[in-house]
Amino acid sequence: MDYFRKTSPKAWKFSDAIKAYAQDHPQRQDREIIGLVKKDLREIAKNSGSPDKVSKATELLQARRTDENKSAFTKKSNSNSNAESSGSNSNAIAQQTSGNVNDFRYCNFEKSTNTFNMNIQGSATRSGSQKLIGQQEEGEESDKADGEDQETNDDNDLPLRPPMETATTTNIRAKDFREKVFQLATNAVGLEIKPNLMMDEAAQLQSYIKAFNPQSLGERLDLLAARLVSCNLEETSVMVALKYENPMALSRVLYCLNPSVHKVYKHMMRDPQLWESASAIKPDLPRGLKLESKRIFSEVIERCRGEDGKLNKKLLDIAVCKKKIELLECHEEPEPQLLQVLDILSAIANNFPEKPCNRQHMKGPSETTFYRKFAQILDVIMRDSRLEIDDGERVCQASKDIANRNMRFNGGKKQLNAFGRRIDLILASSGVEFSTSEWKRDNVTLSTALKQQCKNVRMNKAILTNLLSNPIPHDVRNQVFSLGMDWTGSVGYIFCVQELEDAYVAKPICTVNFPRSINEISDFLPTLDSLFVWKNHHEQLMDILLPAINNRKSEEFLGRLVYSGKSELNADEIEYSPNVFFTPSKKRRCSAVEEDELSDLDC
Repeated sequence: MDYFRKTSPKAWKFSDAIKAYAQDHPQRQDREIIGLVKKDLREIAKNSGSPDKVSKATELLQARRTDENKSAFTKKSNSNSNAESSGSNSNAIAQQTSGNVNDFRYCNFEKSTNTFNMNIQGSATRSGSQKLIGQQEEGEESDKADGEDQETNDDNDLPLRPPMETATTTNIRAKDFREKVFQLATNAVGLEIKPNLMMDEAAQLQSYIKAFNPQSLGERLDLLAARLVSCNLEETSVMVALKYENPMALSRVLYCLNPSVHKVYKHMMRDPQLWESASAIKPDLPRGLKLESKRIFSEVIERCRGEDGKLNKKLLDIAVCKKKIELLECHEEPEPQLLQVLDILSAIANNFPEKPCNRQHMKGPSETTFYRKFAQILDVIMRDSRLEIDDGERVCQASKDIANRNMRFNGGKKQLNAFGRRIDLILASSGVEFSTSEWKRDNVTLSTALKQQCKNVRMNKAILTNLLSNPIPHDVRNQVFSLGMDWTGSVGYIFCVQELEDAYVAKPICTVNFPRSINEISDFLPTLDSLFVWKNHHEQLMDILLPAINNRKSEEFLGRLVYSGKSELNADEIEYSPNVFFTPSKKRRCSAVEEDELSDLDC
């Protein structure tokens, strides 16, 4: 069905469809391939909502039926003439048939599922009963509309495919290779990513790897993903790569975040120039805090130190209030960012008690506790912005769209679902998503943190792919990249996902820390500066993308309303290459405590 879905109906040809189906089903016989083509054509003619598709499918079926009737009539005539001369020439024909069998140049061997067929390309005869049975089958085949498994080879059919040994040497298209690897990876992955390919699938994957010749960075990542699916998992390092790297490779993301996975990735790619070019990428980041804001932050911190040199909460409150009054009493309107810095210092100080005390908790603070403290300063940073904060486990719309398109790889196993992934924080504006950020509680395992990292990067890549599909001016396209945050307790980092050729690169930008005590506030300035960089970048994205998105929507609306004469594809004819690989999940039953540990597995 892929051939008819991805090709315009005007370009449909029965012979081209057979070639495409033969590449998708290399293990099937020619008659089975022809049957599949006819079956899909009948499905299109019956259920398609496009008049062009229905008309073309009906035309191809009628033309095929006419050719089959002609072929059947020709074979019947030849059979009758052979029967008339069989009495006088039976001995000669027997000798000729025996000679043809002994001479393998005239024989065509074809392997089926349960036998080994030998089709003699000579003038061999059949007995009377065989002739009648053959005529009856050919007559029934020409009358049936659904005879997908009753095909016979004639002059109009394609020649038989070469044996399996030579089929592996044929080059495979990059698009087809990516589709097939994506499908096999979906089959091989369960709740925990571990290979369970059947023997025929493993052999098929090896043939694809041998036949594929990558030309671009994205194609090389596809090849890496195929090798990871088919590799031996006895070594721990390879298992780690398969768990966290293969979803990235399948998503065409060059993963430069985690050092352990980065090492395995670099070893398997074996291209120093590639890593040099990827490492040389530096995103064009805007400025964060202004110099005056940094000066006020340092000034307030110095005023609130006690005699012992440590920060005092009471002195901090006094210093913040005095500075705010000083700014508000000025004749000129104070810079909003200056007041934001003072309010952030006050919000952080309110998290700590007036007098130090030892609080012993049976359990550590939850993920919500850490996010609630961070949300206080995030509200202050965003209060003068048009950006919207969608938090509270919201579903990422970009991931939902991709999950719907990935359902074609489900294969009836009910492992995939069309639901989007839930995200802790999505930064958006006017319904347009710009980035995602995730939180985890403190003291989680490294494996859990890596799973969150892997999920977060792919969500940002999904959003970035959607953003780059808009008509963005070329001179500002390099400024369109995703900037996300990933927090584990009170520590985290900001990372970027940026386009590189036909792939994407995920790189760290900086680390961030949230104060856990009153004395750590003095070290918060670099983090605060990075948070304003994060905010200013998204405002820059908003200024670039919202006009482009509005223009695209206007053109799409007018295209549906007014005929422009331009050739456009229907919605079901648009070619969607696999975008992001989502781990197939299984139903699980667990307690509330286990649910907190397993919540990040649906990535």
